[in-house]
Parts: sequence; C-alpha cells; structure tokens
Amino acid sequence: MSKEIRPPGLFENEIALRYPATTFDQVAARLSDPDFIRERQRQFHNLVLVEQKITELVVSKGYTQGSVVEACRLIDDAIVFVVPKETRPQGLVEHIERVQNSATSFFDALNALEPKSETPILKMHKQKLVCHATELHDQARFLVHEKGQINADHELIMAHLVRSAFQKLKVNKKDTEFIAQLIEHHGNIRKENRTGFIDSQNPLDRAKALFFIFDVLPDVIDTDKLKERQLVINSDSVGRLGDIIFRHTELVLAKEFNPDWGVEAVEELASTLQCVAKRYSLTIEPGMHEVLFRSVYNGLQELLKQDVSRRRENEIYARAGKSDSLPLLLVRANCSY
Repeated sequence: MSKEIRPPGLFENEIALRYPATTFDQVAARLSDPDFIRERQRQFHNLVLVEQKITELVVSKGYTQGSVVEACRLIDDAIVFVVPKETRPQGLVEHIERVQNSATSFFDALNALEPKSETPILKMHKQKLVCHATELHDQARFLVHEKGQINADHELIMAHLVRSAFQKLKVNKKDTEFIAQLIEHHGNIRKENRTGFIDSQNPLDRAKALFFIFDVLPDVIDTDKLKERQLVINSDSVGRLGDIIFRHTELVLAKEFNPDWGVEAVEELASTLQCVAKRYSLTIEPGMHEVLFRSVYNGLQELLKQDVSRRRENEIYARAGKSDSLPLLLVRANCSY
C-alpha cells in the first residue's frame, strides 16, 4: 500500500494482528477505487487536525484537570471543530445516543435492585466509566466517509485520542486505560471467546460483556421490567442483530467476513443476560434464545435473497459476453462495502 492509504505507524502493527487475511484481500481489491483512496487520505488528515486541536484547546480553554467528564468534552470539542455536527451522518449520531441511553438506563435500573451477592456486576465508578466510553466509542467514524472505513480504524483511533487527551488533562491513569481498552476492543475483532467475561474477576472483562449488549442491541433490555426483577427483551430492538449478521456474511457489503459471528453473538448475549439474572435474582422471559436466534435467521434470510439476486446478475453478465464463472456473491466484489 502507498503511504497515503496505509494506517499511520501507530496503528499498523495492531491492525495487522487483529485482521484476518480476508480483510486485506478486501482492502487490496479497493485500491483501484479513487473514492477509497481519497477517504483514507482524508481520515488520517482529519486525525492530525483533531490532535492539533486538542493541544490548542488545552492551552486556550479552561478544562478541569483530572476530570473524565472534561476530557471527554475536550475530545468532542476537537472532533466538532474538524467535523461539524450538522455534517455528520444522522444514523451514526442516533446510534451513539442510543448506546449511551441504553447503558445509562440499564445501570439506573440495576442500581435500584439489591444484588443476590454482596458485589454488584460493576461498582458505581466503573459504571460511569462505561457510560463515558459509550459516549466516545464510535466518534472516530465521523472522521471518514463509510467508503474509506476499515472496521478497526475507529476503535484504535479513539483509544489513541483517549490516551492522548486524558493524559493532557492528567486524568487518573487507571481510569484512562479502562476507557481506552474498552473502546479499542468493543468490536471484538480479535474474536475473543467472551462468554465467560461477565463472570470474570476482572471488571474490564465484565464491562466488555455489558458493552457488547449496549452497542450491538441498544434498548434490548426492558428497563421498566428490570426494576420489577424481570429480564424481558424488547423484540423491536432485536432486529438490529439480523442486520449485523447480514453485514458480517454478505461478501460485497461485509467490512469483515465472519459467518460464525451470529451464533457466537447469541451465545455471548445469552450468557451475559443469564448471569445478570442470576446475580440479581431476576425472572427471565421464556423464549429468550428463540428471540435472539430468530434475528440471526432473519439476517441469513436476507443473505439468501442477495444470493438469488447475484445469480441473476451472473446470468446477465454471461449473456453480455462476460465471464460466467464468477463465484456467487462476488459479482461486485470491487465496489465499496
């Protein structure tokens, strides 16, 4: 790759370790796409601008030293300077807000209950750090159009900005690392088996397990029912799982091809929810697994529809004199995804 489209040295080794060969194949296929190249250049140009603005703001404005809230505001202010709010994709803005609200309402409802054991899943301070992480977790996506995104970018970039900005305001190092590590691994690109994380002795692991619910299925837990010691899933919110399944398996659109993701995600979600229910003596709604797997099924159904569509496209290509030996689902393999 040329220097213009390679991730900066800070991220190169990390992305190489975290990404399977299929991702590099996808990136290689996009090198002929001028939109992709232009957006890669713009992303890292914007990152430099954000870092410069953070430094300027620390000097020129009165951000409170040692405050996590102020450090988050510093990052937000710097990104707003580079990417004004009115220019941001509304869908992403709404997703970040939903994830924030999901975490806040979940912890509020859980804190009203007495855990069966003496130890809550996360102490109050760690809960606040998780909520701050939800506020920041996807904001680096604003720095680049979807056409230029590689999936791990936004995690690594935001974790870097957290460490940089928080250090400038002298935020507690343990709090800084907790938020940074939570953000840089929230997509689980390393494919850790996280089914036991919610029972871990490490609060960061437990936070990762909960963050997965907030991010993948915001609002999935009915917090009103939770206050009544009932764990009920909002079926309307589960639909997003099917969409994500589709985006992990559809070869043209997938940012990372991982067909096993659906089953693994359901296993992790169910494991986490069951542990929460056990710890707080909650009644679990019957059929929880069935509701989750139904969404996986819907995502695979959408994949099959696209497969049929591609078969027809292959036939059109063949009649037009082009190769009819192209593999299914790869007719448009060089387009943006």
